[in-house]
Amino acid sequence: MAGALLAKLSLPAAMQLAADFVVTAIEATFAAGTPIREGVLLESVLPWLGQERAGRRRELVLKPKNPRPLGRRVAKKIQ
Repeated sequence: MAGALLAKLSLPAAMQLAADFVVTAIEATFAAGTPIREGVLLESVLPWLGQERAGRRRELVLKPKNPRPLGRRVAKKIQ
């Protein structure tokens, strides 16, 4: 968010970009089958952030390595 503000984005736009980045990182983490203990794969979606800022809006291709069902609490929040 700080980077977006420094790049002269409005506060609402910076907040939306930050939220979209976190959501994309969470989606990539689940798609990769990363154990919850290891946290969110922020580094893997950094290229998305650059593309988003450049206006290219490419979607990440999320290919599950070891697909696993979402927990009930997570599945409820997503719906």
